[in-house]
Amino acid sequence: MNRLFLFAYFLAFSLFASEIKFVKGQVLVNNKPATKGSKLNDKDVVKVESKSLAIIELDDKSKIKINENTELKVENAKKETPTTASLISGSAFFKIRKALNEKLQKEKFKVKTRQVSLGVRGTEFFVSYGKNPKEDVWMCVNEGLVEAKSRKTKALVKAGEGIGVKKDKMSPPKPLAWTKKLNWSMDENSGNLENNVSIEEAYTDLLGRDYD
Repeated sequence: MNRLFLFAYFLAFSLFASEIKFVKGQVLVNNKPATKGSKLNDKDVVKVESKSLAIIELDDKSKIKINENTELKVENAKKETPTTASLISGSAFFKIRKALNEKLQKEKFKVKTRQVSLGVRGTEFFVSYGKNPKEDVWMCVNEGLVEAKSRKTKALVKAGEGIGVKKDKMSPPKPLAWTKKLNWSMDENSGNLENNVSIEEAYTDLLGRDYD
């Protein structure tokens, strides 16, 4: 099975100090109800139900906003190994802080889905499964630069650009109209955190075309 790895190079401390900073609706950690302030342990699975939302804050102040109908697992949370967030279903926003020095900057944070691999250095990006989670996934970059790799293709995705990946086929990075409507806010005090953009809108941009 192909995998999407999103590599965010940032200070990869243990996630045992990480916690859920915001909860709306029904959010579960390992199938048990979670609340604001709930701590996350290695390999915990966070599940956000319909009409719900959660924000995780990592111990370096990086954040993950988990949208409704999404499952995400955080694992390998040790200083000496890359932290990995596995996107099991749904979609999420990632805001990864840059490390304070070049040595620590080389530590890796990974996001895994089923299709491609991306590498970033302190950036803000969005990842979502498509209409067929077994075949396609979408990602776009709000800030920073992402190196995207599938089994057959690789590309640099800049701020303001996005890609679609169907199986091993990756679309060229380009501005995508639907991504301009995404709600990137992760300020739990703002009162406006929900993302109302349907991934269905992405298919008017790219999928259905033959990729190079």
